[in-house]
Amino acid sequence: QTGPESVALDLADATGAPVATVESMAYRPLSKDALRSAGSASREGLYRVGWTSIPELTNAVEGLDWAVVGDGLSSAGRAYTDLSGLIAAMDAGTAVPAAAVVPLVSHPTAALPGDVPGAAHAALNELLELVQGWLAEERFADSRLVVVTSGAVAAGDDEDVPDLAHAGVWGLLRATQTEHPDRIVLLDI
Repeated sequence: QTGPESVALDLADATGAPVATVESMAYRPLSKDALRSAGSASREGLYRVGWTSIPELTNAVEGLDWAVVGDGLSSAGRAYTDLSGLIAAMDAGTAVPAAAVVPLVSHPTAALPGDVPGAAHAALNELLELVQGWLAEERFADSRLVVVTSGAVAAGDDEDVPDLAHAGVWGLLRATQTEHPDRIVLLDI
């Protein structure tokens, strides 16, 4: 403390090496009422997930070269049971898709009804392996991985989250999105 309403700061990194020095920083008292009136929004941080409604898209994928990895989407043109199947097709000369859609719409929750922790564990392990493989393959550097869930997140305060097993997938992929911008898209239907 350098005065009744000022302090000096010396900042250091984890090893103790100096990073910055602030010779003087003034402050003023904040009443409890002023703090309470700021509301809960100020305590949540600067970043929030926002939901935007989009108009119905017609022919949105026309001309886009995309593939489906996994099961759960019918009438898909290029479909592969897993990522290794897509990579094998690319090794054989198939073009790298602009997007690969991974539908997590009906499994593993349906396969393990009542065992939500087990289903969540299985979904996270399976998706982690797939995402690691996707990011490790250099040919996918300009492609997007689109992970589709259904009911894994609530778009509004009045909505429920019926697919708890895939809710964890969203947490995992949000963290991955910060490390690999524009590589992974999350879509909940």
